[in-house]
Amino acid sequence: MARVLVVDDDPLYRELVETMLIRGGHSVIGVDNGQKCLSKLGEESFDIVITDLFMPLRDGVETIVAIRGSGNATPIIGMTGGIAGAVRPYVGAMTRLGANAVLVKPFTVDELNQALMMVQS
Repeated sequence: MARVLVVDDDPLYRELVETMLIRGGHSVIGVDNGQKCLSKLGEESFDIVITDLFMPLRDGVETIVAIRGSGNATPIIGMTGGIAGAVRPYVGAMTRLGANAVLVKPFTVDELNQALMMVQS
């Protein structure tokens, strides 16, 4: 299974995503902001990065831009919460800047698994 880096400043949601991934057989490391994500990517390799959009220190868009700007091709799944219509521009921005898939919170295990399969194919 995949080695996944989960990035979310909300500890409860990060733990929920980590639990879904672990139950699916994945190896998971979680961090709470984009700066820590970039540090981890500099130290270790991951098969997938799952990052929230709105975070302190370095938000999801800045994190995606930095990952892609460094030449790192690790698949990225963005995630964001909010009213479906209100997040549409952010979903588009994340994909234009390099996210391979985007999930809108709250999402189900099935939706997470579909995104994982999509970015790994």
